[in-house]
Amino acid sequence: MLKKQDVLLHHPYQSFLPVIDFIRTTANDPNVIAIKQTVYRTGTDSELMEILVEAARKGKEVTVVVELMARFDEEINMNWAARLEEVGAHVVYGVVGHKTHAKMSLIVRREDGEHGKLLRRYAHLGTGNYHPATARQYTDFGLFTSHEELCADVAEVFQQLTGLGRAGRLKHVWQSPFTLHRRIVGAIRNEAKLAAEGKPARIIAKMNALLEPQIIEELYTASGAGVKIDLIVRGVCALRPGIEGVSLPPHRAVLPGARSGPQEARDPRGPAALSRGQHPGLGDGPGWQLRAPAPAARRQAPLGAGRAPAAARHAELRASPTGLRDSATGT
Repeated sequence: MLKKQDVLLHHPYQSFLPVIDFIRTTANDPNVIAIKQTVYRTGTDSELMEILVEAARKGKEVTVVVELMARFDEEINMNWAARLEEVGAHVVYGVVGHKTHAKMSLIVRREDGEHGKLLRRYAHLGTGNYHPATARQYTDFGLFTSHEELCADVAEVFQQLTGLGRAGRLKHVWQSPFTLHRRIVGAIRNEAKLAAEGKPARIIAKMNALLEPQIIEELYTASGAGVKIDLIVRGVCALRPGIEGVSLPPHRAVLPGARSGPQEARDPRGPAALSRGQHPGLGDGPGWQLRAPAPAARRQAPLGAGRAPAAARHAELRASPTGLRDSATGT
């Protein structure tokens, strides 16, 4: 499946099990030679970590970047790191002065090609932790891909985290603290430019908090230029909507809405699917809607609202958890 198209999951409306199955299947696949994984928050009873331990025990090249500054989970991560090292996994403890907050897996698999054996890479990129419990509580996206340039970017990030070289140039991934801020500012300004030209312009952004002064100023400017902006902010939001002549009209409040963002891999349905996935947070679900100068208003969700049927899609993914197809047999 992944050789033909990317797969985008929207948690918790779609199950987190395909992510665990992806790692489990690759760990048991004799053609997989390397697994690279970041770990920020995973819990004491982590099926994912047990799979990685077993993969290393079987002799696969397992590299795990463990963040020791994950608040409240420091001891848990240290214990997992010790178990991984005991079975021969290569464990890296993040980057001094920074938190390794990326959520990503990279699989290297030996396959049959037109001119003999070749190595193909597969990746999973997520906005949430590899933690089944939180995957049932928070809304997050997970992307499975075999896109060559996107997987090359993921490999480059792992090289930065595990090696001593300087940061390389990435083609699709926006990386903090190197390019993320600049690219987001550029994307917001691009929407403002489109609006000024009378073209459709829209920003939908989703985030844990909105506090960065320049981003807030850029959003104010874009709104003044006519960009329709919707923000879904889980925590603290320093942007005040509805201030005449200054800030956004009283729209609702989210982020992955840049036209040239990392979600643009190869499947033209990807960005559209991402956009559709944002809209439940803009509906009538529970939350607070910012209004200025009036105080925020709380929204109550009708019973059962916000649920999306996912059984059929999950069954499809479970039938082929990783989407990895052997090129020789087609199975």
